[in-house]
Amino acid sequence: MIFTGLGVGVLYMSTSYDFGNIARMGPGFFPCILGALLAVLGLAIAARGFIAPRAKLQIERLRPIVAIGGSLVAFGWIIPRFGFAPAVIASCLLGMAAIQRSSFREMILLPILLCAFCSIVFIYGIGLAIPLAKW
Repeated sequence: MIFTGLGVGVLYMSTSYDFGNIARMGPGFFPCILGALLAVLGLAIAARGFIAPRAKLQIERLRPIVAIGGSLVAFGWIIPRFGFAPAVIASCLLGMAAIQRSSFREMILLPILLCAFCSIVFIYGIGLAIPLAKW
């Protein structure tokens, strides 16, 4: 139902823009089509949920849920205070806490390589105005 609500909201907001046509698309064309597709997808998922037999919701392992959620919160909290590189490294390390079998070498190499790759793509490639680090 979240997909359906979001799709209907996007569809409603896109009505204030010019739709255009297939040959000359207006600024509201893409959001309107995307909102409609998202709403239809949400309805299809909801219909399948009503048709399928019910299963009990069981949370077997809480550690991955907390680790991944914590990595997202940490990224959002760290990036304005310390910059992009520390946020990516901290988020990666917290996300790796979800995996029980990670070696020390992986915990050193993965954050560094991910930080380098994301810095090249987002800061230097796309040109995002985010400082690499604030010290």
